[in-house]
Amino acid sequence: MTFQRFDSRFQAGELLSEVIKTKKNTLFQSIKENREAYFCFAIPNGGVPVAEGFCQVFNIKYDIIIVRKIKIPWNTEAGFGSITTDGTVLINEPLYQQLNLSEKQLEKAIHTTKQEIQERLKLMINWPI
Repeated sequence: MTFQRFDSRFQAGELLSEVIKTKKNTLFQSIKENREAYFCFAIPNGGVPVAEGFCQVFNIKYDIIIVRKIKIPWNTEAGFGSITTDGTVLINEPLYQQLNLSEKQLEKAIHTTKQEIQERLKLMINWPI
């Protein structure tokens, strides 16, 4: 596997579209013939410029979706699941089992993450256009 450096996240999105054009021809042809059938979600913290670069090449629409990781209590850079804005909780069960978290720790991590989502949504609602 080779890695390609990119100068910006926007360029990363453009490079992703190039991979689809060259290596996923069936998908590329489908997007090309029916752009209205495709839509992209972008996750803030880096995903928006990637989506912008990608979607601009294919001329497809995108929107922002807030998803937050459920952080491991003693390592907040890592997560063992995620929560969406509608409250859907997804847990990486094998990792969760290895962490040996108590039910109380799990509930607290989920509650904290849901609060983070609500705070982020409030920011987005008040974001200047």
